[in-house]
Amino acid sequence: MKSKLKEMYPKMKMFGEAQEQSEGNTIGSELLTFLGVFIVTAFCAGIPAEIYQMILIAQDPALVEVVNQFTRHEISYNEYVSIIASATSTELSTVLSLFGTGISTLLTLEYVRKKDNRQITTVGFRKNTWLQEYAVGMLIGLSMFSVAVGICLATGALKFAGVTPKIPWVMIFLYLIGFLIQGMSEEVSVRGYLMVSLSRRSSMAAAVLISSVVFACAHLGNPGISVLPMINLVLFGVFAALYIVKRGNIWGACGIHSLWNFVQGNFYGIQVSGLSKMDSIFNMESTDLTIVNGGSFGLEGGLAVSIVLIVSIVILSFTKPKQSEVMSAEEISALDAFIAKREAEPKEEEPAKKEKAKKKEKAKK
Repeated sequence: MKSKLKEMYPKMKMFGEAQEQSEGNTIGSELLTFLGVFIVTAFCAGIPAEIYQMILIAQDPALVEVVNQFTRHEISYNEYVSIIASATSTELSTVLSLFGTGISTLLTLEYVRKKDNRQITTVGFRKNTWLQEYAVGMLIGLSMFSVAVGICLATGALKFAGVTPKIPWVMIFLYLIGFLIQGMSEEVSVRGYLMVSLSRRSSMAAAVLISSVVFACAHLGNPGISVLPMINLVLFGVFAALYIVKRGNIWGACGIHSLWNFVQGNFYGIQVSGLSKMDSIFNMESTDLTIVNGGSFGLEGGLAVSIVLIVSIVILSFTKPKQSEVMSAEEISALDAFIAKREAEPKEEEPAKKEKAKKKEKAKK
């Protein structure tokens, strides 16, 4: 059984290199560190949209008065947030929030490189056929979500409501770029950073499951969240994680995630994870079969997506791994020997570690 599992899930180079480059911490420490990085990067990612909203408020006397009323305690915080959000939630602000996630990606990669002592290749950005991997991932994301839409149409959970008159092609294009950035951001944060970090000191199964649960929990604040959407988010996390484990890179998972969201919101015109509907090419209307179509959360909260994800995970489980990214027996033996030697060495005090790191940095310069 173990040999069969090793054949289906061999050790990939990106995970081996991560183990070699940095020792890693316990699960609890990794999760706490991730939480800190996630909060900081998410705050920074929201800055472009916040600046745009501040400009909108400054240009509208009515909104300025709302701000003044709030500062004079004439309206509650909830009333204030509701009025401001309603007035400033434009398509452009949504696009800016998607673009802003690029800041999160850059900061996360910088943390991995500078503080976690890992090269970017261990996040999954491998050079080998990266464009092909990304393109195939985009096709898979489009296909998977289209199958879910097909299930909804066949069961009557969705009804086709026609093509959007005067399609706003510029906004659709901006959304496409935005979702390409946003999909990569989530994959880098949860899979490339957290999952790989966990795999250094834990089993791959634990790293996949924990990172998938964390991915789902990151959506707890979305409107319409409930038990089934959470289950589907975990399933998507498992699928994306296994895809990375099988392919040995993050490119494909980024393509899947990005196109899944773009096709959902801007091609079919369906809500993305409970968020407001966006400019789209087609329009779909949900029926009372909310258990299938996900209701107010969108398709990701329904059984149609559950079926697609479960079947996709099963199929992926039996696909062959990318052989060029599989570690050889000799490489694994050398890695095991290196780790054993490192663990046997006396631990350096933190000041000594920092001093050694500084000397290495000076030597590079």
